[in-house]
Amino acid sequence: MTSFQMKCFISVENHRNFTKAAEDCHVVQATISRQILALEEELGCKLFERDSHGVHTTPAGDMLAYYAPVFLEYQKNICDQVRNAYFRTQKSLRIGVGPYEHLLLRKPLQAMRLDGTELEIDLTSYTYKVLLTRYRNKVLDLILCNDLCAAQMPDYHAHPVCHVKWQVVASRQSALWELPYDEQQILKGQRLITLVNDQYDAVRKYCYSQFMSNRMVETNFLTTLLELVQANLGVAIVPPFVKPMLPPDVVMRDLLAVPFVQTFYAMFSPTIEKGNLEQLKAYLNSIAPDFS
Repeated sequence: MTSFQMKCFISVENHRNFTKAAEDCHVVQATISRQILALEEELGCKLFERDSHGVHTTPAGDMLAYYAPVFLEYQKNICDQVRNAYFRTQKSLRIGVGPYEHLLLRKPLQAMRLDGTELEIDLTSYTYKVLLTRYRNKVLDLILCNDLCAAQMPDYHAHPVCHVKWQVVASRQSALWELPYDEQQILKGQRLITLVNDQYDAVRKYCYSQFMSNRMVETNFLTTLLELVQANLGVAIVPPFVKPMLPPDVVMRDLLAVPFVQTFYAMFSPTIEKGNLEQLKAYLNSIAPDFS
């Protein structure tokens, strides 16, 4: 049962005449006859009867005449909803980031706004574990994550965004700065403030690999981590793009004896429209020179 068949039926029912219905639908009469016959065969009943007074609907035809406008309106609503969903997909971008990566998007998002890009941005931060799950479930169009996270999805294309050397942050009043330089480099005796343990967070893995036995304090949010550092309750290791967030009296230094380096990646959903994809890559490529 098609919308054209229903329109032909409605026209015949309104005009009570196949010839006038054909004129109304801008087709030949034979086309109208074929559409009505196809409807009758599909429904298994006669819809019209002819007599000396013209064409009349049968009881089944009367019932269909009642529901035909509803059918067409319902079909139109479905088509509208599908089209709207498609265009929303084309004009919106659902971005997921790990606990640090939202800071990488400042420059690209500003450039997109200045260029008049019409994409609507929905940006949400997650733990890496949740970020992976939501990306695999196609809830997100684009994610930014570290290399440990990206390695969990070898079948997805990962676009490198920047390669960075992590930095030490501490209060200006921290006892760290009173230590000999070689002891500063291993954060000797310092309480280390980290984000809540995530299996794809690289800070703990780095510390364990360097046999660093620092006491650790966990927090859920990067802002809280930096506030604890500002209060001189410990030191932290963060990527360099955190620098714009540093509170007053917090110092960032390239200090670690064994450099802690990491690559951050963007991963794109295959549903992103090609033009938008190339545009996004160009914006993201602008990040790398800031950390080269």
